[in-house]
Amino acid sequence: RRAPSDESCTLSARVLRRQRMRSADVLAVGRSLLLRSVLPLPYLHLAKTGGSSVGQALAHAHASACKIHTSHIHLPECDKGRRSLAAYRVAIVEGAHRYARQKLLVDGLRRLRDVQSTLNSSDAAPRLWLSAVRRPEDWFYSAIGHWCSYSGHAPQAQSHSVACKPYSNNFSLGTLRSAKLFSIAAPSYYFRSGDFQTGALRGFFEERTWLLCALPQLGFLARVLAHVLQRPVSLRHDNVATWHHRAAFKRAVPWSALRRLYARDEQFYDWLTRGGPNASCVGRAESAELRSMVDILGRNSGLRIRWRDAPGPPSSNEMAP
Repeated sequence: RRAPSDESCTLSARVLRRQRMRSADVLAVGRSLLLRSVLPLPYLHLAKTGGSSVGQALAHAHASACKIHTSHIHLPECDKGRRSLAAYRVAIVEGAHRYARQKLLVDGLRRLRDVQSTLNSSDAAPRLWLSAVRRPEDWFYSAIGHWCSYSGHAPQAQSHSVACKPYSNNFSLGTLRSAKLFSIAAPSYYFRSGDFQTGALRGFFEERTWLLCALPQLGFLARVLAHVLQRPVSLRHDNVATWHHRAAFKRAVPWSALRRLYARDEQFYDWLTRGGPNASCVGRAESAELRSMVDILGRNSGLRIRWRDAPGPPSSNEMAP
């Protein structure tokens, strides 16, 4: 076979250079669209899904970021001061989507209008929501371990600390119920009902543009933020709680006893990861420019983004095996 000529090599190099230039243009246009909003880009931090790691990575990068209702992150509070919210490009918000929307688009917008009366809603609407979800079995045991490590034995939680003693006699799911887990009186909002993650995401899928990934692709979400911020964001595991009784707890309360409480979460996570690790990010974007931007960032990370055209979460039929 003939070796390629110098001319064909030069032509290939030119084509590759043009492709890179076009990609750079698309990435720049997408970023400029995101920055048109006066509100920061919201990262919806569902507890125990890596949000603290993302927040700490932003803090270490000295990024233009703030936090709402989340601890263990060395970022300033978004809602302190009348002008502070508009000064940030990213907001890490722990809680349900409804809470995040209230904090950003109602309370935050009201404070901004106090100092900028001509502000309109189109300028304020976030252009992209980001979030991650975790395999429900891993989520639950991480959540109970975190709570028992930090809060379960605190003085104010003594009436509930029985849930953190899996070495006691006859410890079972009934023990957790007696400690008021899975009820409105639960000692932590983590455990006030089952299906924590899909419950917290209610309303998220109605947003105009959003991107949701399984936890193994958390690094990709960090790369999206790095592009928006135009600075490196190095992710590392943060907010790690070591609970010495975790193995005993899992033996006493196996996932088979808990699964029905998280059936919807499990069905959703199975649907999200059905295409394999390289296709476990799904999104929606009304803007072709933003979709193209995320697609390029995804390809650069070896990922294929699964796009949805219609608003709303996947139906039960879509998620069926």
